[in-house]
Parts: sequence; structure tokens; C-alpha cells
Amino acid sequence: MNVPPRISIITVVYNRRSTLPLTLASVFGQTYPHVEYIIIDGASTDGTVEYLEQYRSQLSYFASAPDAGLYDAMNKGLDQATGDFCLFLNAGDAFYAPESLAELVAEITEPDVYYYGTAVMTDGKHIFRLNPMARPVGPLCPARGLPNHQASLFPRAFYQNNRYDLSFRIAADDDYKIRALRAYPNQHIPSLTVIFELGGLSRDLSRFRSVRQRWQDAWALQRKHFPGNYARAWRTVKFVLKSFGLFALQKVTGFHWKYEWYFNKFQRIPEGEEGKYRSYFAG
Repeated sequence: MNVPPRISIITVVYNRRSTLPLTLASVFGQTYPHVEYIIIDGASTDGTVEYLEQYRSQLSYFASAPDAGLYDAMNKGLDQATGDFCLFLNAGDAFYAPESLAELVAEITEPDVYYYGTAVMTDGKHIFRLNPMARPVGPLCPARGLPNHQASLFPRAFYQNNRYDLSFRIAADDDYKIRALRAYPNQHIPSLTVIFELGGLSRDLSRFRSVRQRWQDAWALQRKHFPGNYARAWRTVKFVLKSFGLFALQKVTGFHWKYEWYFNKFQRIPEGEEGKYRSYFAG
């Protein structure tokens, strides 16, 4: 692109005062200058709003009001976005390094492409890297290899005309990414973009409810995006049944990473290399 693209960074938050400073520091510390920063708060009561008021002059847009949940808040953020691309970095998430956004943008050559980087995740004990599948669109893609949502740059032509489907309880982001992948060319950028602690919406529910909701949303995604594909749908059934077996193993042993690896295609970072990732959260 001849003109440096403007990036809309959107943070949605509700009662996350303790983790919000990390996110703001990582955004304000980015070396890439062409950014608008939008924060949507869901009427927090834990001091989040008062904390954000200190930074209002540095924000392109900030509003606090009740909403219908995470994805409704994300839609409100999209309503305010004006950038060539948008990226969601929610409370507790952070860019991997000050140069992360600049490195991601440096690979942008066309305005109407869905670009996505690489994410690093931690549960506080181990560090994992998420590796998207080479061909991320297919009946098993919601479970095995969609791009990481926090590392996604959605082009303006897409995000201005698409909103998160609130009928999905925990998979509206998967649905959104599938729509973007099918509507536009996509390009994976291997540089590390974001780092975050595991514990998103799908893990805020009890583990059983989370697995049950994954089942329901997986079938809803199948019906919406891959209707009539019964053979592959059966593979999905077997996949989900296996996940229940892994869930039972987790309840007995406490070792839930087999379950998470199966769903999310995590790659464990070797112990000798964990320090440089974990130190990011130490500060």
C-alpha cells in the first residue's frame, strides 16, 4: 500500500481493572504511529471506568454502558472504527513487543486481504504458541486451526459490513473469522503478534458447560457454513465425543492440556525458551 494503513485497535472490557494496565501499556508502547484506539466498557463497577478516564485524551473513542455481552460490545467497537484494518485486543491481552504491530503492517500489500499474525499464550505455568492450519477453512476448522482472533487484521471492506452473530454463545469470533476467510484472500504472517493469558469467555464458564457449549456452537457453525456435508459432520461428531473423553481424563488427572491441544492446536514452547515469554507478564 502506498499510504501507511490506519489500524483501529478495539478493546472491550468489563470489570478487568487488574489486567487492563498491561493492555493499555502495550498499545501505547507500539512504535507504529497510525493507530486509533477504541475502548468499549460494559458499565464496569470495579474501578475500570475511573482508571480509563485518566487516559481519555489518549483514546480515539471511549464509552461505558451496559451491553448484551462480549460480542455485543465488540460490535459497538466496530461501529466506531474507521481504520483500514481493525484488530481486537481485549483486556488482559497484549502485543508481543513494541514493534509487533509495525512488523505486522509491514507485510500488508493490499487493502482487501485478511491478514493474521501468530499468538503466544500462557496459563501461568507453561507457554504455548498457536499455529494456524495452512488451509484454515473447512468443516473442522473451528476446532483445529482458525487464525487467532487477537492477531487478526480484518480489512475495512469486511468489518464495515459484518458484525458478530450474537446467536453464538462462545463461538461468534470463530464464525466471524470463517466469514472473513471465505470472503477475502488471506495471508498468515509468521511474526509473533500478541501474547495473552488463557481464560477467555469459553473458559470463564464451568468446564462442563464450556465443553457442552463448544458442542452446540460447533454444530451451529456446521449448519451455517457447511450445510449438507454429512460425512465431514460425522467426523466432527467423533471429534467432539473424543473431546468428552479427554475432558473426563482432565477431571481425573487435572491434566487438561491434551484437551486444549486437541481443540486449539497449541505447540508447547520448550522450557529453555519460556523465560523470555513469561517475563512479559512479570512487569
